[in-house]
Amino acid sequence: MGVEKVMIQVGTVSVSAETEGDVLELLRSALTFAREELMQEKQKPASKPVTIDVAGDAEPHSAALLREGTVNSVAAIFGGGSGREVLYSAAVYLTFFVGKPKWTRSEWMEAAKQARDWKALYSNGAARDIGRMVKAGEINENATDVFSLSTASLAEAEPRLG
Repeated sequence: MGVEKVMIQVGTVSVSAETEGDVLELLRSALTFAREELMQEKQKPASKPVTIDVAGDAEPHSAALLREGTVNSVAAIFGGGSGREVLYSAAVYLTFFVGKPKWTRSEWMEAAKQARDWKALYSNGAARDIGRMVKAGEINENATDVFSLSTASLAEAEPRLG
């Protein structure tokens, strides 16, 4: 595996980076940085897809910096019939709509509780559901109470969001 290069340009912000490690982590970091720079300029980030060119053996990735919608619009796509489905929808919402590649447990629960399908009963099983999602490889626990979508979940979610 060689050096992977990433270049993102959104409005007036341009981010270039290289890694010999995980390209997806580099993409997450670059997108987060670009978003923060745009917010500092007090410009609303673009809601259109941003093309990210990855040099080397990897295929080019296309990701949205930010999309417009709510947890409910995500739950309509990914389901909201169980606490686990609502949590997954909230994770997708935080990643693709809020622009947070990593989030805390409290941010995640707050987003999940915004969903129309959230029931107070789901709070009782949230720790169990989160543990199962981590074990199933849907979610990564990056640090204590800090989570992100897994590579597989990112690859599955983006095309479904359109």
